[in-house]
Amino acid sequence: MERPIYLGGDALTLTDKAQGFYSLVRNDDWYLGTPKYQDVIITKLSPQMTSQEIFKGNVDVASIPYNLVDLYKENGVKVISAPSNHPIRMIFERSSYFSSVNARQAIAYALDKTTLSELSYQGHAAVARPGLRQDLPSSGLNSYEYNPEKAANLLMAQGWEKSKSGQWLDHKGETITLSLVASTDYLLVSKVLAKQLESFGFSVDVRLLPAVPFLNTLSKKQYDLALVSQSHQGNIDRFRLMLTGNQGRGDQYFENKSLPLLFKKIDQSTDTVEINLTFADIEKIYNSELPSLPLINPINYSALSDRVEAGFTKNGVAMGIPMVLNKTTVFFEKSPNE
Repeated sequence: MERPIYLGGDALTLTDKAQGFYSLVRNDDWYLGTPKYQDVIITKLSPQMTSQEIFKGNVDVASIPYNLVDLYKENGVKVISAPSNHPIRMIFERSSYFSSVNARQAIAYALDKTTLSELSYQGHAAVARPGLRQDLPSSGLNSYEYNPEKAANLLMAQGWEKSKSGQWLDHKGETITLSLVASTDYLLVSKVLAKQLESFGFSVDVRLLPAVPFLNTLSKKQYDLALVSQSHQGNIDRFRLMLTGNQGRGDQYFENKSLPLLFKKIDQSTDTVEINLTFADIEKIYNSELPSLPLINPINYSALSDRVEAGFTKNGVAMGIPMVLNKTTVFFEKSPNE
C-alpha cells in the first residue's frame, strides 16, 4: 500500500493542540472530482524532528524556519519561498513623545531599514513596503529612506535638541529614554533596532515579554515603541480594524476623522476602480501620519519531497497567511476553477 502524504512542521498547529495529528481519507465521490491523494496525514513536529523525517523520506511538505533553509538545500530537498506579507511594524504610542507627526516621521528617517532587515533575518527578509498592504507598488508613498540629518531637523523643529554628549533632550531639556516593547520572538530585531536608536542619540529600554504580558502592556499603553506583526493580505475590512479599530495589536488611530468615512465609502461601493482609489487614499494618510511604521517583511519557506507539487496559496489562508496547505496545490490535480 502506498504511503500517505505527510504534512509536517512546527508551524502547522491546527485546532487540536493536544493531539496535533489529523488523518484525512479521500472521498472518491466528491463533487469537485477525485482528490489527488488517497490519504493525507497532518502532524505537528518540532523543526529538528521535521528535518530528520524529511531527510528519511517520511514527510512530504513542511513549513521550515529560515535558519534551516541551507541545511535542507544541502541535503537535496526542494525549498520554496514567498514573502510572508505580514510585516513587523513599529507602533508609536502617541500620547507622549510621539504625539506629533514630526516625531514619528523623524524616527522613520532615523532607521536604516535595509540594515535592520539584513541583520535581523540574515538575508531572509525584505524591507517592508511603507503601506498597509505588502503586495502593491510603492509609488506615491514616502519610503522614509535612511536620512539621519532630516530626522534630526524634524526633531529640532518641534523643540528637541541634542546635549553635548549626543543625547536627545525634549522641549523641557530632559533626557529622552524610549521604552521599546516586543514579544520574545523578536529578540534580534529588538536588539538591532535599539542599537540604531541609540546611535541616533536615544537611550532605549528594551522589554521582551511573553504573549499575555505583551498584550497587557499594549492595552495599558505602557511603552513608547512596540513591535508587532499583523496583516491581512488585502482584506480591507481587517485593515480597517487594524488601523482604526480597538484591536490589541492594532494602531487604534482615531485622530484622523476622514479615515472612517473613507472605509465606509469602500464598504458601500461595488466599483472596483473606486474601491482601489479610495484604499490608495487611505494608504497615503497612513503613510504620511504614521500611527505605525512597517519595517521588515520576513520570507516564509516550505520544504517539499519529490512526491508532491505544491505552492503557496495566493493571497494566503485565513487572515492571509502564505502556506502550502491549500486545496489547489495539495488536494487537486488542477485548480477546480480551471
